Amino acid sequence: MVVLQEETEDYGGNMPLPIHPLLIDHVVKKILEYAVSSHNVNLLSCRSVCKIWNQMATSLYKSQQQVEVGNYSTSVPRFRRLIKLRKSCPNNFSKKNSKTFAPSWPFPFVRFRLCQEVFQPIYASVITDFFQTFQDTLEVLDIWLDLRSSLVEVPIHSKSKLSSFANLKTLVYDDRRVILHGSEDNRGSLLKTLVEHAPNIRNLSIRFQRDFRGSLECASETVLNRIRNIFSRVEIQRSLKFLKLDMHINDPLLNSLKCCNLRVETLELALRGSSFTFPVFQNFMESLQMNLMKLKICYIERDSSCLLVFPAMTALRELEIEGTDAFAKHSVAFGDLTFQQNFPQLQSLRISIWASVHLRWAQFFQNKQPIWTIKELKLPGELCDKTMMADAARMFPNLKKLQISVYSLTLDSLQTIFEGMPQLEELTVTKFPSLWDRNETNIDHILTGISISDCDKLVEDNVVLENISNDKLMILKTSAGLTDLKKLKKLSMPDLQYQASYTDITGYLAFRRMPNLKYLNVGRSYLGNSCLMQLTQKFPEMEEQRKMLPMYLKEPEDDDDGSYLDLPGDTCVYL
Repeated sequence: MVVLQEETEDYGGNMPLPIHPLLIDHVVKKILEYAVSSHNVNLLSCRSVCKIWNQMATSLYKSQQQVEVGNYSTSVPRFRRLIKLRKSCPNNFSKKNSKTFAPSWPFPFVRFRLCQEVFQPIYASVITDFFQTFQDTLEVLDIWLDLRSSLVEVPIHSKSKLSSFANLKTLVYDDRRVILHGSEDNRGSLLKTLVEHAPNIRNLSIRFQRDFRGSLECASETVLNRIRNIFSRVEIQRSLKFLKLDMHINDPLLNSLKCCNLRVETLELALRGSSFTFPVFQNFMESLQMNLMKLKICYIERDSSCLLVFPAMTALRELEIEGTDAFAKHSVAFGDLTFQQNFPQLQSLRISIWASVHLRWAQFFQNKQPIWTIKELKLPGELCDKTMMADAARMFPNLKKLQISVYSLTLDSLQTIFEGMPQLEELTVTKFPSLWDRNETNIDHILTGISISDCDKLVEDNVVLENISNDKLMILKTSAGLTDLKKLKKLSMPDLQYQASYTDITGYLAFRRMPNLKYLNVGRSYLGNSCLMQLTQKFPEMEEQRKMLPMYLKEPEDDDDGSYLDLPGDTCVYL
């Protein structure tokens, strides 16, 4: 057996480490170039083994192909050896090697993340060597700069001319350095150079740190000019499909982007510390209305100052809003909007806001006419009461996916969902994070539609729940329950502990009575072992909960006050 290892001087000193499995086939082929096949049977056998190894490693390829340099991951000395190994790997067949044909194989690493400590003067030559060596194969590049990145001018190329990064599709540029004396003129220079040499870039994410002097202060003129130059290039206007801006957004920046005629399909705007007027924002969105399909507005915080007024976004399919709704200062607000006029083709509305003012967000649910295009809806805990769920059921009659957060006071809103949204196919219920809400409530009557008194009677009479027929269940039901969602295919309630609990009554009379349900994940609960065994046979996702069951069960004599109910299915539910 041949063992391939390399010496490393990483943080633990000199120690042998196994070579990456995706590089073994490359190393073996390199050895075979200098070997005579008739006298190296073992090496030929090793090559066949490596092919099988590579097939097994295919599932790990996506997670293993990215190399992170710095940040306690790959050290710079080892990164140097990787660059040297790439140089020894032959390129694909071209005119240069047409006379001496050499075998070619793909180098497995095309994704790199360069962290802060790499960008120091001592490693300038390594950075230059990296860009020159991987410029033909680089596909994803993530750059992270902070105060430890003391290299003022990042050398992408040496005296020789740098060819384009033809295969670079994704670029993430995260500059967390504040504007200090002498560093402002070089801010964004690396970003500008990379984009100029990447004609086929499709995904671009830009983040610049806000200044300590005040988050509402205007962005530096140097950064603004470089952003203008980047998006004024014809190549990026045609190729760019995804754009994320996490920086101080103001009127000059939006006006510059408007004049660039971008054709992005996905746009993410981080509004923290931003300040702009609504006419400029509206004009900017008008320039994107024919192509923009997904819009995400995140980091809505009180230090921002902007009014969001939307034109008719005819191509928009997904709208997502995230942040902290600190409306004490009325920092971020939405203008009057109607789905028919502003978002005629919207299919997904996702709101993840800590909403301190309920009425401010109620305008999204005031349309008198039903909106048939919306198929996916996500709401935060403050907007999940019975009234809001009734409005959502009335407004979105074609809703297929719903994700909500609940706490003890809004658990009854589930009944409104069961009654008003029979067309649901996916339902996700999570708990609303709260330190004061620690009262666990049994919700068997909500999930099954059976009254509390009848649930208690089923327990007292020790009824075999799985023998109850569907006709008998319909007689017992006094309100809508889970079984009324006849089209439901996926149900997820993973983390309702300390707020809601359910027993075998729900397991046998709700979960097992849904023929179209394909996925079930109900997290911690008081389901008995017998019930969990039956659910696990149909829903493999419940296997983990079945294994954890002994952690939640207690013997009766171990209970202090002796108040427990012994339910069918080996379940102890405490009162």
